[in-house]
Amino acid sequence: MIPLSALSVVLADSGLGRDMWTVTPKDITHILYIYYFDESLYITSLSLVKISICCFYLRIFPERRFRNIVYFTIFCCAAYAIAFVVAVSLQCKPINYAWKHWDGEHEGQCINVNALGWSSASFNIVLDLVVITLPVPQVWKLVLSTRKKVHVMCMFSVGLL
Repeated sequence: MIPLSALSVVLADSGLGRDMWTVTPKDITHILYIYYFDESLYITSLSLVKISICCFYLRIFPERRFRNIVYFTIFCCAAYAIAFVVAVSLQCKPINYAWKHWDGEHEGQCINVNALGWSSASFNIVLDLVVITLPVPQVWKLVLSTRKKVHVMCMFSVGLL
């Protein structure tokens, strides 16, 4: 998360978010160059957060079947991260076309970055929902009053915010 935050600060200092007419051509290339690496860090960070939550579940819920489901979820999160980091890294041929294509002076081609972004977001949302709902059956099995079960589920649901 720290490298992702650091790159976000560098992006803002370079002009990301400003009117395009106030950003120099050199800065546009620099922004796209940093953003190229920022994309991979973002996907990795999202997946590592989900994996860490799953590891927390492994520590507090001992049931073997549930643990196997959590391990499978960890595998899916890791597979998502690897697949999309590779896709983002190889989105253009040549690779530097990802940050040089904006001026129309360079030759190359890129995959449909919008489709890549939407598919990544879709997988990420599904994985988010899976990770958030994983502990629900376990909480309902606890020997607690219904009121306490609801409170525990509310604590787990804070991640939805």
